[in-house]
Amino acid sequence: MKDCVLTWLEENINFGIFTTDEHLIIDGWNKWLELNTGMKSDYVLGKGLFDLYPGLKDCFIFNYYKEALEGKTSIVSHKLHNYIIPVELKGQSNNSFTHMQQSGIISSLLKDDKVIGTITIIKDITDRVIAEKRLAKIEERYKRFIEASTDIIFLKDEDLRYILVNKAYLDFAGKDEKDIIGKTAFEFMPEELAEKFSASDKLALEKDSLVLTEETSGGRVYEIKKFPVNLPNMKKGIGGLIRDVTEVKNSIRNLKESSERFEHLSLVLKALLEFNKLIIQEKNIETLVRNACKILVEKRSYSHVLILLLENYDVVASSSKVYDKSEMEALERYVKYDMPDCFKRALKGKDVVIVDPQVDCVGCPLLKNMMEEKCELIRIEYKARVYGILNISLSTKFIDNPEEKELFMRIADDLGFAIYSIEQEKDRKKAEEELKESYNKLRSIIGSVIDVISLSVESRDPYTAGHQKRVAKLARTIAQEMGLSAEQIENVRMAGLIHDLGKIAIPAEILSSPRKLTNIEFELVKQHSKNGYDILKNIDYLKTVAEIVYQHHEKLDGSGYPRGLKGDEIMIEAKILCVADVVEAMASHRPYRPSLGIDYALKEIENNAGILYDEKVVKACLKLFREKHFSFE
Repeated sequence: MKDCVLTWLEENINFGIFTTDEHLIIDGWNKWLELNTGMKSDYVLGKGLFDLYPGLKDCFIFNYYKEALEGKTSIVSHKLHNYIIPVELKGQSNNSFTHMQQSGIISSLLKDDKVIGTITIIKDITDRVIAEKRLAKIEERYKRFIEASTDIIFLKDEDLRYILVNKAYLDFAGKDEKDIIGKTAFEFMPEELAEKFSASDKLALEKDSLVLTEETSGGRVYEIKKFPVNLPNMKKGIGGLIRDVTEVKNSIRNLKESSERFEHLSLVLKALLEFNKLIIQEKNIETLVRNACKILVEKRSYSHVLILLLENYDVVASSSKVYDKSEMEALERYVKYDMPDCFKRALKGKDVVIVDPQVDCVGCPLLKNMMEEKCELIRIEYKARVYGILNISLSTKFIDNPEEKELFMRIADDLGFAIYSIEQEKDRKKAEEELKESYNKLRSIIGSVIDVISLSVESRDPYTAGHQKRVAKLARTIAQEMGLSAEQIENVRMAGLIHDLGKIAIPAEILSSPRKLTNIEFELVKQHSKNGYDILKNIDYLKTVAEIVYQHHEKLDGSGYPRGLKGDEIMIEAKILCVADVVEAMASHRPYRPSLGIDYALKEIENNAGILYDEKVVKACLKLFREKHFSFE
């Protein structure tokens, strides 16, 4: 019945093949079946199919054999082990074939167009079934993830009809799934919004790449990402993710404002440093006034600066940066014969007088130079003696800034002191001490701003509140223990207070997540060092602090981030901040774990001294805790 080709196939192919005659007596049983059923061909051959498997007549498989004897072919997609080969793989027991998944073909054997028997081909599809089950589990996990996401997620087919939306989408749209699935946006959205959605859908399909847009609704800002998705049958649909980025936008705006504020105060500090040098060194009042105007315009970037020194309302000395000689002469005449009201108000009180030139200064010869700015005026005095008026103009953005007001008053005070010192020829040492106090107050203002920003960062993550202050305290004490300079110690302290500044751009739900972060989330968190550096790098006064913030997660062996710096490539200040950060973090509670304890933290840095952490820094830190009983409290 079997020719040579059939015999070769039966013996060598990786399928199960057996044949019967027209009476369903088995006359062929290949090696695959011998290996996988444990039944040798000499046992099987000659037996009737129903004798070998008595239950065959009572199941649907019997109909396939009846059809085969009638010349038909059947493809069986069921698990044939329950019917054709009810035994297990070789080596298993009880003739119960439970692990192998099978499908097969039952066909007739013909000779001269006459049915002379049947042939059954059985294929092992175990791996495919296992893979399908695994895929189903993965799909279920992804489905749960999509449903649990607070982001709005959807999927559309090639006709832009919705085939999947998550709960967040339904909540956002205020509709049931039946109102959306199978429909286009035009069927349930306002036409204008549907047009926008459809246009970005088509653009993503046309470009075959991600399309990013933003929409504002109800005072909230939404980031919309759309991207092509491969669908069955070689078709492409559109996947989409809508995320509420209002808080991120607000954080970025606040961050920008904070950066501008830092830069603004840095300019003031630079001007004050130059100003302090001037008033210490200068012994001529007219030169002092002239150079003071020059410094405040060139270093501070005030738009206009005017200093008038008066005696009985007569101008005895004046200077300005920007105004020309004719304008100044006109102003002196104007002041002598008709003192402006704003000047009178400034001379009578100690407060800063703010005026809008376009409204309050009609007739002033300097008005043409004033554009979209306001003026601040304050009297120059020292020890109850009034010398004159300091007048500056600057952008309306900073005119009501409390730090700006205090700094402006400090300039006037310092100028009054300088004039007084020149007139009285007082001891220069005393002058230096008072100016030093002025400088320290200015540094205090900068420090206060840093404290405010530090608190604003930590307020987004209540689980780590106070972390930056504690790290700053330990880092400063380590720097002192190591004998660093006063400037280095102060830089370490300030860097500690704002070392996590960059986290302000990271979503709060990631910062306070009680679970282990995903790789994507952790990579986002790792960007905070670079984010903080980018905020601070353009502020002259904080360039060193910016670099310390940038490096505080670097390790000696290069395993740190974000740049993988090694050894001496890392600043000593950053090495100190790294150790302080590690110790405080391990000793404190976190959303995803309880405190590991200070002993555990100290053991960590001790075991990795010279590997991850600088040995001198570790030695100083251990000494503080074990010998000097340092405490974060």
